[in-house]
Amino acid sequence: MSLWDKLKKIFKKRKQDVLVPDMTEKLAKAEETEKNKPIIVRKQIYVPCPQMTKKEYKKKMQEDGNWMPGWEAIDEELTQLYEEQKPERLDMTLLSKVSRGSGKQLDGYSFYTSVNGYKHLISYGMSELYAKEEAYGQEKSKWGYEMTMKLAQEQDAMWATNLMANLARYTFTKEEALKVGMLISGDGTPLKPHINSKITALLVVEDEELPPLNTLNGKVLFLQLVGITQKESEWLKQNPDQTESFIEQMKADNPMLVTDLNREEDCSIIETLQNTLKEESVSSEIE
Repeated sequence: MSLWDKLKKIFKKRKQDVLVPDMTEKLAKAEETEKNKPIIVRKQIYVPCPQMTKKEYKKKMQEDGNWMPGWEAIDEELTQLYEEQKPERLDMTLLSKVSRGSGKQLDGYSFYTSVNGYKHLISYGMSELYAKEEAYGQEKSKWGYEMTMKLAQEQDAMWATNLMANLARYTFTKEEALKVGMLISGDGTPLKPHINSKITALLVVEDEELPPLNTLNGKVLFLQLVGITQKESEWLKQNPDQTESFIEQMKADNPMLVTDLNREEDCSIIETLQNTLKEESVSSEIE
């Protein structure tokens, strides 16, 4: 089955999570009464594709050899969410200029700190970051997405860049892209090597804080990687049609789907879904 089969509805207008500074007190009170809800306010927003003709695009390319329209568009999107916060950056192109935009590895990563208590990691390189005449006006920007991950703030997060690099390498070599709802089951070992952790697999979901982005090089989705346990992974393999319901159940206690390597095995989500399936089966038999 094609990895893009279920993406037909993905490019719709969506809500973006935007912090509102003048509501700090109200949000703090809301946090006290509803601890499981993220401290954010929804705002409807749609960003149209930047206006620039192909002739103007080529002219800017010639005038500025360092112009990176795709990278700049991603940074602007993140500024909408994190305002003046300066991210921690890991620029892989500084290690090897030959690899810049080569499509053989990711070009960089940014870490932001969310007021909701997690680190927000974003990749650069699955989409077309650089100015290329053939990239102008494409429907999707290279692979059409960047990867994101939300990680427990108190934990080391550099391991996640290696994880993203491996996923990118797989896509570049096998030409198989990530998609919403995909299960990456792994080999049963922890996502972070050499530690004792129950988190061994990944689910791919839409990053609800970063809506689809229109760039001069095409559209970019932000696909969030969510860590799950081996038992959860095995259950989803057997019940792939329950993936969306599983994600919604996860959000009940973890609304932003933060990956916490210290999370213990919890069968409550699976049990809830199994009970729902049984009830639906009984209702169907009665009808």
